[in-house]
Amino acid sequence: MKSSQHIIQEEYTRLRSTFEFEFLGLLEIGSWARGEAVSMSDRDLRIVVQSAKPFVLLREHTWPDVPDVEVTYLSWTDLNHLEDITFGLSNIAFIEQCLEWGQYPLNDHTCIYQGQILIDEVGAIQLFRDRYAGILFENIIIDYIRQTDWRINHKLQGKTDFAFLEQRPDKRKLSIPMVHTCCRIARDIAQIDEYRQHARYFTDLAALDAYYQLQWPWFYPCFRLLFAYKTDEEQRKRLFERVESGDAAGQQLLGRLKDATITLWNHFKERVTLPC
Repeated sequence: MKSSQHIIQEEYTRLRSTFEFEFLGLLEIGSWARGEAVSMSDRDLRIVVQSAKPFVLLREHTWPDVPDVEVTYLSWTDLNHLEDITFGLSNIAFIEQCLEWGQYPLNDHTCIYQGQILIDEVGAIQLFRDRYAGILFENIIIDYIRQTDWRINHKLQGKTDFAFLEQRPDKRKLSIPMVHTCCRIARDIAQIDEYRQHARYFTDLAALDAYYQLQWPWFYPCFRLLFAYKTDEEQRKRLFERVESGDAAGQQLLGRLKDATITLWNHFKERVTLPC
């Protein structure tokens, strides 16, 4: 049986031969890059390319205002044909165009600086990452907050009950979307805080753990529970089974974790001073 790494390499090679624009390499993002994966976790990748105008981009939810330039969009299905392995796209030429406007696109920034380089064909990804490392782009803070507000309002509010889980056609991953969303919000709060103060990101779960012990001790027990239910396969299974069976205590636990995460976000926004 082929390893997931072998499958990823094969699919990257296939995509590279399908499109005419220049492929520079591949980033691992998501739970595998952060050391949070369990056996059923998806592999999330970000292809890095360079194209002349019209810039080739993936059609996805973006947060800063896109410069008024000619763009050719790829759809999700243009890049993704495999189960449990997904590809996004970052275009360095487009990022450079945005930098002329004084902003760095949020999705590209978080992928390039929070991801791990798997393939860097000529060293261009590392060079590009080094060139802008440690620089504070004000739009990143503003757009990161806008993105997290959106997650609170569209992906977390009202999504506690198990009916939300039923939107997933299979239960192979034993995932409760509310738990994953709360983990994402908690992680992003730490990343926003670290970036706004030091122009860098945390790289692993241990760093997040230390951040929450120091900065948000009242939330720390919730942080530990959330990430145990996401990253510990046995605890993840037990919680899933409790909630799936209609266990009232399990539902109440999810409600408490959701409410605590929303409260955390509101307290964090009160603490943050946005750039003018």
